[in-house]
Amino acid sequence: FGTLCLDVKSKTLRVAGKAIQLLPLEFNVVEFMMRHPHDTVTAEVLLHRVWKSEADASLDSVYACMSRMRKKLKVHDKDVIRTVRGQGYQLV
Repeated sequence: FGTLCLDVKSKTLRVAGKAIQLLPLEFNVVEFMMRHPHDTVTAEVLLHRVWKSEADASLDSVYACMSRMRKKLKVHDKDVIRTVRGQGYQLV
């Protein structure tokens, strides 16, 4: 999707050709969002679909993860993940 290239077999992500180190949960978030590339994904959907196995997860967990991922996935100082105010997150 755009500058993102995800290899689910090797669990690697490249952004504009550069390999990015992701935590397993971050990888799962990117994979989920890439499977829904044109959708605005809410924090609640991510919590239930990606964090589903972590009983102590909360919306704050989603917000913190998305903040970390924004920093890791910047391309030429442009965000790859956009927040749509009041709606959720999108890949751009």
